[in-house]
Amino acid sequence: MKCRYVFCINAGRCGSDYLTGLLSRAKRTVSVHEGLPIMNGEPMQRFNQGDEAPLRDLMPAKWNAIRRALGRRRTYCETNHSFIKGWGWLVPDEWAPQEQIGVIILRRDPEKVATSLLRLHDVPGASSFSRTWYLAPGSQRNRSEPPAGADPYDLCAWYVRET
Repeated sequence: MKCRYVFCINAGRCGSDYLTGLLSRAKRTVSVHEGLPIMNGEPMQRFNQGDEAPLRDLMPAKWNAIRRALGRRRTYCETNHSFIKGWGWLVPDEWAPQEQIGVIILRRDPEKVATSLLRLHDVPGASSFSRTWYLAPGSQRNRSEPPAGADPYDLCAWYVRET
């Protein structure tokens, strides 16, 4: 069976919107960037603290939006960095067989990500916007590790790379 659903694992500021444009040019494919509902914010944060209910409650709306966008096309692609931070873990449970799911891992040099965030005045941990998109380092399900010697609750330190 071929992949019917393609999702992207990436941090913000890695080129996911650009990737959406590339994928949208494939035949019989629809590609969206952060399709509604985006599945971020409080439901994502609560999922990562161990409370799956709010995110699970949004899954029918997300799946209906995916089906509507897909229509008669063969493949649905979505680049959305909240996928790996929550709702992506729920897709194989109830919505699509794992063999129909493809995942693209999009990486960018952390220094370039940090520079891009700073250019936009979007410093993780410095605004309420951060709670919409970024995982708190102390989240129960946050499996990332801070750099050696960094304060695990100082989000800015995670983006500093020693030279």
